[in-house]
Amino acid sequence: MNGTDPMGMGLPLIGSYDVGRYVECDMCGADLTEDTRTGGFIFSGKGTGPCCAVRVMASIRGYGEEEYIQGTCTPGMAFADWIRKIRSQVPGGSTVRIYGSKP
Repeated sequence: MNGTDPMGMGLPLIGSYDVGRYVECDMCGADLTEDTRTGGFIFSGKGTGPCCAVRVMASIRGYGEEEYIQGTCTPGMAFADWIRKIRSQVPGGSTVRIYGSKP
């Protein structure tokens, strides 16, 4: 990590934290860390848990936005485990980074 934001705007890294095993649905904010339900997907960079998958998929199909689905939970695997598996494939994958100007 070079300390410059990934969007190329030249903003400095002002903070970061490791979320560890924590997983939440980006659509509703539900804590899915220990949830064993399977299903869900990543849509436009947002993890959509099994709690919201049916509702969000209906909206995606209604707008014809299926092309923005970036991955679907492995059948039989808990959504949280699937997200953690994806994170593990990227160096620093469980680290949230905040970029911006310091006050």
